[in-house]
Amino acid sequence: MITGRDILYISSIEWDFLWQAHQEIARRLAAAGNRVLYRDGLPVALLAGGEVQFLETLEPATEWQARIALLRSAMPTELAHQVAYLPDEDLNTPAVKPQ
Repeated sequence: MITGRDILYISSIEWDFLWQAHQEIARRLAAAGNRVLYRDGLPVALLAGGEVQFLETLEPATEWQARIALLRSAMPTELAHQVAYLPDEDLNTPAVKPQ
């Protein structure tokens, strides 16, 4: 087994759900001396062709945060440095701004 590595383990099974092979593999990797980040849950949004598409209905504030995170992650590094200090409203104005 590998050891001494950083591992991102992406799973569709939540960590606190019924214990299955996903959690057991991650646990054994950690026990072998690896740093394991277990990312569970399903995606709620995606960025395709520059447009944010939601796969489920979210609260307006959560949808706004997801939209901003996706748009920022898609920016080229050179552009991201230039707009790093722009407020979120300049990237995308939400229908309902969070309180």
